[in-house]
Amino acid sequence: MLRDVLRYLGYPSNIEPDDEVRNLIQQALQEVAACSQFNYRYAQYRDAFDFMHHEGYQQYLSGAESFLLCATTLGTSVDRQLKRWQVRDMRYAVIFDAAASVYLEHQADDFEKHLPFEQLGFRFCPGYGN
Repeated sequence: MLRDVLRYLGYPSNIEPDDEVRNLIQQALQEVAACSQFNYRYAQYRDAFDFMHHEGYQQYLSGAESFLLCATTLGTSVDRQLKRWQVRDMRYAVIFDAAASVYLEHQADDFEKHLPFEQLGFRFCPGYGN
């Protein structure tokens, strides 16, 4: 997960972080894991209804027999902790936020593996590309 956090922080792939940054990332990942309460909801739809009218979604949904609309969260504890860090240490808050985003992505990956569907396409959400 370290590489993913570095990517979220905007580190170029050819630059290695120093030990202090590595330690802060590891600390943030542990803290996020300790205070998060991953939860999800999903529903399967066979008709793309209004989504197909948005150009950005057409490329993902064209040809699909159905799609899942999912919502995932790490819970309000992570948000509260981020706000605390934003007041105390903005540098660590940025790292904590990136770690939370990466942790959520990994939790969503694990969640997807256990869904009762044979084939899943690309997962996308607000903030991905377009």
